[in-house]
Amino acid sequence: MSDRYLIYTSDRCSYCVKAKKLLRSENISFEERSLNVDTNKQYLVDNGYKTVPQIWNHRGEHIGGYSELRQFFIRTIWEGKEKDL
Repeated sequence: MSDRYLIYTSDRCSYCVKAKKLLRSENISFEERSLNVDTNKQYLVDNGYKTVPQIWNHRGEHIGGYSELRQFFIRTIWEGKEKDL
């Protein structure tokens, strides 16, 4: 297992930009995998993911997209409180 989050992204994806900004705001390191690489795109297709970003935490647990990442942070890091970025 990695100590970093994993995020699949694509060019011109505003939610991908927001997700990366959110991770950076919490000083969470991440590995970004671009859909410009065919094997990355194929992985998402083969596993039924249709949108980006797709995010996994440092334990390899799938979180989902940007909205799910915010909810995950509210439940864990932010202790039940919203946070403005």
